[in-house]
Amino acid sequence: MTAALAMVPLQAGGTARPHFVQAPGTPGLEYYVYLPESLQAGAEPLVLVHGISRNAAELVLRFAEQADRTGVPLIAPLFRQESFGQYQQAVDPKCRIRSDLALCTVLDDAARRFGLATLSIALFGFSGGAQFAHRFSLIHPNRVRVCIPASAGWYTMPDPEQLWPLGLAGLPDGPLDPAARRVPFHLIVGQRDRHDDPALRHSPELDRIQGRDRRSRAKAWHRALRKAGWCEASSLTILPRTRHNFTSAHRQGLTQTVFRLLGYEGTNQ
Repeated sequence: MTAALAMVPLQAGGTARPHFVQAPGTPGLEYYVYLPESLQAGAEPLVLVHGISRNAAELVLRFAEQADRTGVPLIAPLFRQESFGQYQQAVDPKCRIRSDLALCTVLDDAARRFGLATLSIALFGFSGGAQFAHRFSLIHPNRVRVCIPASAGWYTMPDPEQLWPLGLAGLPDGPLDPAARRVPFHLIVGQRDRHDDPALRHSPELDRIQGRDRRSRAKAWHRALRKAGWCEASSLTILPRTRHNFTSAHRQGLTQTVFRLLGYEGTNQ
């Protein structure tokens, strides 16, 4: 089936241009798709999840050069504020809308429209998108080969006694699938991401368990995964001279780091 697609005015790495698509049946759910000219049949997509600034287009723009170099297709959902206010938590605590199922809709639609192999994905998120990415991986581990959360504000701990989303008790679809313990989580956080800001959630319990800044919380979650015996391949990368800003992180090699963690050793440094 050929769909009518609106082209977006982005300068990508090569002559290919992103497509901007309205996902079916879900108001306020759209997504970008970038298909590099070097795309190989059956290539695993890299899904890019924006933060609360909703900068999905910027993510595609910044990752396009490495996508062209490696032949990796990009999918970037756009969770509109009016429909997905708390998309970061996978299940909005107020209206109970499930952004995790919305991403499943996007993946299925991208498979139908573009012939992409979306049953297994690599999943990246920055800030609020990193919150979403690791929680999506916990709920749908069989669909995620590798998850790369960058600079998340806070995490769902591998604690079966703590209530979701702080812990795993009350996971949206029932008890944790054992496959979640086998997903490699490659955390990334900036060396200078140690400052408070209005978007960073605080509570006495959260600060006690995870720390008071994003760098401390990334380290705490990485330690907790190791202590709980989760995937040994998981890792923590500290980006030098990097604060809590996607453009800053990009300048310090974020996109190259992501592709290296995905196993593409030939990317530019």
